[in-house]
Amino acid sequence: MAMPKGGRTLASFLAENPGEDYRDAVTSQGGGTWGVGHLFMTLSSKPGRTLILQDIRPATPVPKTIDPPAWYAETQAGCGDTYGRVFDFNLDKPNLIDRGVIGERGGEEEAPSNPLGPGFTVSSEDPAIVRVDVSACEGNYEWSLRVRYSEGGQKYSEVVGPFRTMSVPGKETVGYVPNPNTGQYGKDGTKLPAPQKACQTG
Repeated sequence: MAMPKGGRTLASFLAENPGEDYRDAVTSQGGGTWGVGHLFMTLSSKPGRTLILQDIRPATPVPKTIDPPAWYAETQAGCGDTYGRVFDFNLDKPNLIDRGVIGERGGEEEAPSNPLGPGFTVSSEDPAIVRVDVSACEGNYEWSLRVRYSEGGQKYSEVVGPFRTMSVPGKETVGYVPNPNTGQYGKDGTKLPAPQKACQTG
């Protein structure tokens, strides 16, 4: 997770969420993801209506460039495979790609495999959940998605966002890392030796 300048400290989130996942709290308070994040969207409609999902695309040709974060904190990832309809959004390019259905279904409901367009419909009885895997290595961005849909020949669109994804620290950025054995931070977080990019390229 990462927090832009002027936002709350990591210590304040840890104090409010002791031993718990604080990621939702960070994003609700203006923060974003560090390097890689996942956006889950439930696409549905009002009762009695069926919508055709025509398109999902970036709301602007290029994402907005923002300042380096005040701090970022590494979090321990979960384990296990995931299943669902997945889109990849590389903010550095920028490029949004529909990867289709990914993973093993298991006991979950079947994810929609139809390409976007006339064959991809949603309703209150048959919603669709899609996951957008967002990544950045070369910059700090604010971004949104535009969802285009239609009903009865009438076209509509909705902007989802904005969200923030950051991957490049500044001179004043502070990094934190949890204890590898407990997953917990110290009282104020354990600082990383030196700020570094979320991922290495080249």
